[in-house]
Amino acid sequence: MQIELSTEITDMAKTVATSHGYPSLVAFIEEAVEEKVNGSASLESGVTDADEWIRKLNAIGQRHRSTGYAVDDSRDSIYPDRV
Repeated sequence: MQIELSTEITDMAKTVATSHGYPSLVAFIEEAVEEKVNGSASLESGVTDADEWIRKLNAIGQRHRSTGYAVDDSRDSIYPDRV
């Protein structure tokens, strides 16, 4: 099966897939479709049970690749001019 997407949509999808560490554009699009079919992991998805919301939030975090090195994301490193 072949699906034709506009150049704009293709470029956006490639950018997001790359920046979020997906192994391929296909993997990103497959996950996007699955999320749309099954409901997203946002507060708007109607998740009211705290444990279910946390489970979905953790699933989002697991989709992102590690940088492979330590990252200093402390407040001091992000806002060095603020005390």
